[in-house]
Amino acid sequence: LDGIVNKRGINAAVRLILNAQEDSSDKSSDKDSMICVNIDDVLDNTIEVAQDQIQRRRYLYDRKPCRKGFSKEVFQRDLSEDDSPEGQSPWLTEDEFLQKYRMHRDSFKQILSLIRDHPAFINTGKKKQAPVEHQLLIFLFYIGT
Repeated sequence: LDGIVNKRGINAAVRLILNAQEDSSDKSSDKDSMICVNIDDVLDNTIEVAQDQIQRRRYLYDRKPCRKGFSKEVFQRDLSEDDSPEGQSPWLTEDEFLQKYRMHRDSFKQILSLIRDHPAFINTGKKKQAPVEHQLLIFLFYIGT
């Protein structure tokens, strides 16, 4: 956009010089050339205003609100492996769990049993801490991507 504004500014300066030369050599003013100059000036001003507005904004287009944190329901679904009472299969099959978290469910359960009672996962502050299972799933998801 800067390049367009600069090029149009140079063109406007050339037009002004040429118009000044024409006016000094021929005192008759052509109404059509004045209209073209005025339209070009309006276009130049419009581009400058648009450029100014774009530079003041951080983003060119409105952004969608981002999701903050992970939903507990997602982890509960991903961890469920038993068939539901309605006879439906688990949310994630063994292959889907492996693909999403890069680990088999059995390995996940073994690691979970090793770290569950570690002091790092005991909440001592005011802010509620996510369950160990969820923290491990988040870690596995991010380290796998």
